[in-house]
Amino acid sequence: MKKRVRNIILSGLLFGGILFMIRMVFQLSEEEVWQYYILASGIIIVGAMGINITYQIKLMKKLKRFETILRDEENPDKFIEENESLLRTLKSDYNRALININLSAGYCDKGDYETAKKILLSIPLKHIKGINRVIYYMNLAYTYFRLEESQKALTILEQQKKALFDLEKHPLLGGHIISLRIFQYIAQNQLTDAQNLLTTAQNQWTDKRLLKDWELLQSKINQ
Repeated sequence: MKKRVRNIILSGLLFGGILFMIRMVFQLSEEEVWQYYILASGIIIVGAMGINITYQIKLMKKLKRFETILRDEENPDKFIEENESLLRTLKSDYNRALININLSAGYCDKGDYETAKKILLSIPLKHIKGINRVIYYMNLAYTYFRLEESQKALTILEQQKKALFDLEKHPLLGGHIISLRIFQYIAQNQLTDAQNLLTTAQNQWTDKRLLKDWELLQSKINQ
């Protein structure tokens, strides 16, 4: 933050200095200087926004490509490697938070839930907004369930109840939310509810990654 403020101040001083020189060389009036200042400021702001939007679009496309490594190739090691490599190039706290959420999913698929939890707990929540915040809590609750820290997971599910309910029919997230619901029923010893929901989920959600969860949950219900 301090670095960003410093850069803004330095840029302002540089811009002001250039305008002062232009005024002196071309003998411009104060009114003309302000007109040029407003025009140039508008061009700089629009240009900066355009560059930022273009960069974010390219980054999102790259993250979509990474998803196929985990979902289709089922290669968590490669997925983790790609995300860690990208993370080293990023400065934005928001983008770094997104990559760390990705990394937590990769370590979960690898079965290293302790590392996944550690990564998630290191992310400053103020940098996560909207649906990404829901995904963050989903991943964290899942790691807690897998680490047998069920009470922490149940607390998260209670706190995020409405947000999760609103996304239960989401084409990509819905199955994972249902998985958490079944974990919740099992933790609360509501095994009949867990079995009924699992039977429905197995028919509705056939994603490869979820099949492993269905098998695990069935084994927990049968215990």
